[in-house]
Amino acid sequence: MASWIPTLSQRLPQLVASLIAVSVIVSPGCSKKQEIPVQPTTGRLTINGEPAVGAIIGLYPVSGDFDQRGTRPAGQVKQDGAFTISSFGVGDGAPTGEYNVSIFWPQFPGRRSYDGKVRKSRHIRFDSQCWRGQQYSRAHCARQRQTDTPLGSPDSQMEHATLFKALCLCLLSVIGVTALIRSSDPVGDASNHQATERSKRNQTPLSESPPPGFGSTPLEISPQGSQYLVRHQLGTVIVPMQPTRICALAFTDELLAIGVTPFAASCTNGEFPDYLRDRLEGAVAINQLMGVGQPDFETIVVSQPDLIITSAGDPQTYHQLSKIAPVVVLSGDGDNNRQRVLDLGKLLDKERSARDCVSHYDQRIRNAKRLLHETIGDRKVAFFRIFGKQFYIHGHTRGGLMLYDELGLATPALIDQSPRGFMLSPESLLQLDAEFIFLAVEANRGAQRSWKSLLSHPAWQRVPAVRDGRVFLLPEQHHWLRPGFLAKSMMLDEIVRSILGPNRIQGD
Repeated sequence: MASWIPTLSQRLPQLVASLIAVSVIVSPGCSKKQEIPVQPTTGRLTINGEPAVGAIIGLYPVSGDFDQRGTRPAGQVKQDGAFTISSFGVGDGAPTGEYNVSIFWPQFPGRRSYDGKVRKSRHIRFDSQCWRGQQYSRAHCARQRQTDTPLGSPDSQMEHATLFKALCLCLLSVIGVTALIRSSDPVGDASNHQATERSKRNQTPLSESPPPGFGSTPLEISPQGSQYLVRHQLGTVIVPMQPTRICALAFTDELLAIGVTPFAASCTNGEFPDYLRDRLEGAVAINQLMGVGQPDFETIVVSQPDLIITSAGDPQTYHQLSKIAPVVVLSGDGDNNRQRVLDLGKLLDKERSARDCVSHYDQRIRNAKRLLHETIGDRKVAFFRIFGKQFYIHGHTRGGLMLYDELGLATPALIDQSPRGFMLSPESLLQLDAEFIFLAVEANRGAQRSWKSLLSHPAWQRVPAVRDGRVFLLPEQHHWLRPGFLAKSMMLDEIVRSILGPNRIQGD
């Protein structure tokens, strides 16, 4: 026992520093006045003292009009009431600004509809851009906002939260001391230390080996008799070689592109995306709030799928789906969609169709890119969007992926400052130097009013694209917001037709 005492004494400063760091991590980050006494990134939500299981955590701009469809889901309350605001889940990221935190509460457990009632508990401010899939670690509480009935008892919840954090600190301290003692090398045992160092050097960093089906890494698919053994980012699963009842909770666009029509597919508020509606006639609609969050498990069970394809990286959702049918988890955005098409082709015995699809698309991109650069050179192009009272210019997201990443068109100076895009005020349009603008205006009354007021605003009239008559109003915008393969082909047609003329689309 005495052999580790010198080592422990040598490492005591390191241990103290670690405990200080732990205390900072678990210390409260917001004032006692807030109605949900937790840090903005994580917390525990109770209503009348009970965990609010199944509640949807949503965000929407403080300055914008609220409606249920405009809320951006950011997390869901788990069985113990815990939640994490981890992602908008729709690819936009979170521009700098203040956002209300809203709570959607189901009418009854197991029901698929929501009553639309919202309790505004507080709002938070994002000091910098926050991207999809990342926790909002830089968010902090801005100020108290009391516009509805408080959720639970703030004082008692804060006392419980503080006690819980104190217990966590004690537990982590014990674990830290134990781990330090066990990991300490016996004095004079250099061989053990050298072996440990060699082991560390031989380890491959996680960043060098992303899981199958994630980013540009292909799925690992191997035949097992009349089935496939598939390794994806959340596990390994046996799937049928020729499934006939596919439930597509993601990548519906890519499936249709290679000639596979899913038996059931994800939708929002009971409706498929406009540009896919005709192709999905007769398919079972699986409701998901804004296409993210938890799907309607009841409808999935009734549809009896033999394969579920999803992009949900939440292990809890994955395990729930796995009880219904084999599940394959994929993720992709931008260029990675090419790999997802190839993955789906191999998985569903459509490899040739998938290769042809990718090859044909790449040829069209090359032709369009050449024509556009020959015609407009380095003149700047923007994808501008109006929703509610908000004006948003997209960077390398959504339709901007096509403009800048695929076609290599020049970005406005504003995008150079914030590559993923951000909210604009009408006055800041004076800084918009785009000579071509693709404009999407949502159909709701708030967006239409904003569009009408913008038309007469002096700053809008001074934008080069407006002044020269090169603003292209998009009749439909769904395919600009969902960059799947079919959506990209439609975007490509609109871009070439708008800038170069209706007879310049080549490569079909």
